[in-house]
Amino acid sequence: MVSWKNEIGGDGEAFAEKAKVESHCPTAAKGGDLGFLVRAAACEEFNKILFEAEPGNTYGPIVTPAGLHLIYLASCR
Repeated sequence: MVSWKNEIGGDGEAFAEKAKVESHCPTAAKGGDLGFLVRAAACEEFNKILFEAEPGNTYGPIVTPAGLHLIYLASCR
């Protein structure tokens, strides 16, 4: 995943293409797009990135009870 992260960098389209091919998440067909999330809808590990990190970058890999993840943060309000 670290090599994927380096390959993707801050390119949201590259993230979506990699997710479509490599992801085991139900969102793979949508390029890994989780849509708009609120704090209550995500786990603590995701919240640290979603609400504290700079948009336009790929973060991770992070480990959650659901598995190993890379996150591309498109935007945050």
